[in-house]
Amino acid sequence: DELPTKENFSRRFESAVSKSIKVGTFDHQCLSRSKFFFNRDQNFLEAISRELQIELFPPGANVVTEGDMGEKLYFLHRGEVEILIGAAETKVAQLSDGNVFGEMAVLNSCATRSLGAPKRAATVRALESCDCRVIHHRVFGQILKKFPEENRFFQAMAVERLGQMQKVKQDNEPEEGDDKDLCRKSSSTEAPRLNLNSRQSPRSLHSKSPRSQGRRSRVAQR
Repeated sequence: DELPTKENFSRRFESAVSKSIKVGTFDHQCLSRSKFFFNRDQNFLEAISRELQIELFPPGANVVTEGDMGEKLYFLHRGEVEILIGAAETKVAQLSDGNVFGEMAVLNSCATRSLGAPKRAATVRALESCDCRVIHHRVFGQILKKFPEENRFFQAMAVERLGQMQKVKQDNEPEEGDDKDLCRKSSSTEAPRLNLNSRQSPRSLHSKSPRSQGRRSRVAQR
């Protein structure tokens, strides 16, 4: 048997996914061309690129799933994905090479100083073979501590994004007047209630029939 070398060891344990996806070369310049990292400090981007992990996805695979805990930011180096929301998986966007998604995982940590992860607001599904570069929010936060200017920039972005999300949430909630109208409508259809504090018996609440009134008048005449 041949002795294991770095080359044949990697070849033996290469996954079926990685065989079908060609991994492209990557450096910090790739990050700088994205809108999320545009015009950021080159040393900061180099530090980020050194910590990025490679995740490969075949067509039809979910990169992230709505409702799951979001712990990582994704940079789409190669491929194309669709953004789906809700149980009906309504398509709201489509992204290709050079785009970032799942960024609220790192921005939430910047804004709240929390180690907790937010839930994913959408499902991201691969439309073709995808090469993603990924960083965990804790690692991103540790790098930011070494770059005060970048730290302030992403904190401001985080506050702005969270404010926008809160506004969208409030806009989708029913207005206070709508709630009052709904309560007013429901109360008008309720059955009449007996006054339990009244001394009258339930029978006295009903009008007397003509027959009972006639019996009483005959008794009075006798």
